[in-house]
Amino acid sequence: MATRKMMHITELPTEILQEILFEVCKLYHHESKPYQRLRKAFRLKLVCKRFQETLQPALFESRMADFNDDTAYGTIEALPVTTHRYGRDKFLHDYIVYHTRTERDPLRGRFVDLRRVAEAYSAETGTDVDVCIDKFAWLILDRAAHAPGQRSDERVDNFQSYTWQRIQWSTYGARRDHCFNESTGAENKFELNINLLSAAAYFNNFPLAKRLLAEGYSPTTHNELLPAPTETAAFAGNAKMLSLLQENLPEFKDLGDGEPFRYRSKVHYSSLLGAAYRGDLEMVKLALHPPSRAKPSETKILDQRYGRVDRESLVGYFIRHAIFNTRDWDVYKYLVSAFREKDRKWGLDDRYNLGDRYNILRANVKRGNTDFVRRLVFEEGYLEQMKKHGVDYLRYAIRHCHDDMVDLIIDECGIVADWWPYDHGSWYFSYYDNLIAVAAKTGSLSLLKKLLQKGARVDQDRVILWHMGFCQALSLEHFDMARYLLTLQNPTRRWKRDMLGNDYPSKIDFWSVRWPYIYTIPNFPSIPRFLEEIWGEELRQPAPKFPRHPKKTRKDEPGSGNMDLEDVLEEVDFGTSFVPWKISGHDFNDEHWVGGGLDPEGFLEHRTLTDDLDEQFGELDLGSTFDC
Repeated sequence: MATRKMMHITELPTEILQEILFEVCKLYHHESKPYQRLRKAFRLKLVCKRFQETLQPALFESRMADFNDDTAYGTIEALPVTTHRYGRDKFLHDYIVYHTRTERDPLRGRFVDLRRVAEAYSAETGTDVDVCIDKFAWLILDRAAHAPGQRSDERVDNFQSYTWQRIQWSTYGARRDHCFNESTGAENKFELNINLLSAAAYFNNFPLAKRLLAEGYSPTTHNELLPAPTETAAFAGNAKMLSLLQENLPEFKDLGDGEPFRYRSKVHYSSLLGAAYRGDLEMVKLALHPPSRAKPSETKILDQRYGRVDRESLVGYFIRHAIFNTRDWDVYKYLVSAFREKDRKWGLDDRYNLGDRYNILRANVKRGNTDFVRRLVFEEGYLEQMKKHGVDYLRYAIRHCHDDMVDLIIDECGIVADWWPYDHGSWYFSYYDNLIAVAAKTGSLSLLKKLLQKGARVDQDRVILWHMGFCQALSLEHFDMARYLLTLQNPTRRWKRDMLGNDYPSKIDFWSVRWPYIYTIPNFPSIPRFLEEIWGEELRQPAPKFPRHPKKTRKDEPGSGNMDLEDVLEEVDFGTSFVPWKISGHDFNDEHWVGGGLDPEGFLEHRTLTDDLDEQFGELDLGSTFDC
């Protein structure tokens, strides 16, 4: 009898292996945050070289990045002024190229629209379609990164949604200069030619640009797919093309609607924005002082004289916008010098109206522009701003995984890594005040260790920071980080009392870890396996009793969110072998979860660890293959 040969998964044909990985990627769609879906899917690359080679097409087919709408942790803005993107720009570029070539549904994102523009430009010039798609994907990367699979043709009345902020690729936009075919989502001829003019400006194609300009297409019009022709020309550094486009614009024409950005002019904010993105001082000067103006030697920018621009004027608005979107020091200094002397140190600086200085510093910290931030702090007088809101900037640097920015803020600017809100007169504590938890949520163990090496503490009165960080490590299934955090704890007392009179656990065992953030941990089979590995015997012991203290005089109603923790926990019977992540289908609202405690009405099922695993996963044995 012939022996049946077993085939290893890595020996399967590429098509079958890709289909398997596609189904595995679909399992991660239950994650509430897109960045967590991608992060966990990328772990499959660590299994073996064959997985690494086959994962990307499967990941693209799963459409996991179609709604990448959360850039808070471990992800980087795709703006061209971002110094450190850590490969995210390459991934998004390939994602857009893949779906632009293969998508057939015109209502899913704007992939079909982009392919039509590439095909039309190829037909006009003979350029290869794939080359056009590749170039366009880089051009619209910052627009498409937010939600490439989303499409919304709804008009947004607030002009700041589509002009003051960088326009999203497919989410926002007012379409006043052209009609839009809402029935199919495909572009009509007018919109197609608008984008062809942008493509001509980007590729420096003068014959096509001149023909479209002669047909009456405006160099400042766009339909949120490609940037306006003036912006693409400036961003590409095509000075002669930008001059040609400026020649076909009026000195100034108000388009009405009572909105400050509804105008056409030789001096237009789109060309200045493209030049600022590029970081080219000569291009910035060309955008602000076009040679085709009626008075070429005039130093005014529209109705404002250079060096005396009012920050609240129309010109002031778009110059400030350009300042937020450049990382070139010479461009920054030139644009700041355009304002009046009293406006150069702009902005109120209270907590609710932080002003331009706060936003400029924050934007460059988020983008990882370390050299630019260093010059702002030590040459431009931003040190006081850094010290006043240093923990905010440090949090942004951690969230975006900028190691060198963390070093700059802590070592050179003197911001304390061991930040504790109660030391600063704050009676309010939240997850966002916990730098340890923020670092843990990024999934970067090296960054977490760096914070601890630079003075952050998770012991004694700061043990609550440890709990929040540990739960974040568990929720990411980052068990190396969880084990590392376990090595940091050696408390002497079971319970400690904080300055508010509330008690929290200091002994790091299973029951104290449950309090009060364990309910945020998702229901993954690997997590109970890990907890049983660490606290196997303790899980089988009866739950300890919680401490009791005299009741306070304040009488709060249940569900108000102000109940004392000991009042909430007084009547709770946790039973034995309580599995904290097993919830009976109830929402985490104020009536069920009060002050981080549990509702005494009994919405939690008291089950054993084995019962939960058997019921939910049956005979399926996932092993440890995907715990990496």
